[in-house]
Amino acid sequence: MIGLCLGSPAQAWELIETKDNEGYFHYIEQPGQAGAFFQIVCFEKREQVEIEFPVGDLAAEDATFLVQVDGNTEILLAGFVDEIDGQTSIFVGLDRSSTQELIGQMRAGNELFLGDPDFREAVDVWSLKGFSKAHNALKKKCRI
Repeated sequence: MIGLCLGSPAQAWELIETKDNEGYFHYIEQPGQAGAFFQIVCFEKREQVEIEFPVGDLAAEDATFLVQVDGNTEILLAGFVDEIDGQTSIFVGLDRSSTQELIGQMRAGNELFLGDPDFREAVDVWSLKGFSKAHNALKKKCRI
């Protein structure tokens, strides 16, 4: 795994390249203030949202998550939740149009909220500082 930090160390979006038996894949991620990792993954030259939770056994065949950038209109991300191991679950967003709408808002935003956009009530909050730079690097790596 190769990582490249883009932004200040405390709030950096990181571009990560991994290799498995199917080849290389790339993603950018940002740790949230409550411990979840928000990721934009390049998969088959398309972008998808993934949210990795430090909680096991959240598996759900179908799931919908409410996200909001700053004070913009909320976006529902539809997908599924899978358990990676006994301590980690991951949401995989499958709705490409919602993903593209969210990415557009993230490029111009300051903070991304999961759940309630009130900072005190949100499930997790991610800084968007450095997101555009990291997203441009991801698009370049993935040729999108």
